[in-house]
Amino acid sequence: MSQTSSTATPSAVLSVPNSPHQTAPTPLQEQPQRKDVDMVLNPPEWSDEMSVGNSILDADHQSFLVLTRLLFESQKHHNQLVILSAIHMLEEYVGGHFLREEKAMKAAKYPQLAAHTLKHGQFRARVKAIAEVYKSGTLSAADGLAEIVQDWLRQHVLDEDKLYVKWISDIHVDTRPLGILALEAQG
Repeated sequence: MSQTSSTATPSAVLSVPNSPHQTAPTPLQEQPQRKDVDMVLNPPEWSDEMSVGNSILDADHQSFLVLTRLLFESQKHHNQLVILSAIHMLEEYVGGHFLREEKAMKAAKYPQLAAHTLKHGQFRARVKAIAEVYKSGTLSAADGLAEIVQDWLRQHVLDEDKLYVKWISDIHVDTRPLGILALEAQG
């Protein structure tokens, strides 16, 4: 992997559809200029408000918060090795955690499973696209990744995941380690 950034601008981030009527993520598209990482180093902290009522899913979400802080710190210090490691962990997290949630929603016969799964798929595709571009040597592809993850976490857990709280009980949730689920999610 190249140790220098390509000519892509820091504001070039991957687009992901916001509605089910849009198409899959497109290649790099210009977005409004993002704030410098130093100015937004404010990843969310865990609070009871974020709980979905299941200790396993809550632990996954707490791990996501830790990963968000790692992304902020690695980008702040421009540590490419840590950024790459964080991207790998994010890919694993997305695969394993989303599979865990989707299996629980399916077992509970959650009526919004299809819509929730679609949102997971969109975010998964966005993370995968950023990871592929970064790993190909375009280091600026990861610019703003911490903010993307933070925004996803705030919006998805507090809005989307809270909708399944009344449906999912402990018996619906796969308790295997996240890494095992990530391997299963890969196929």
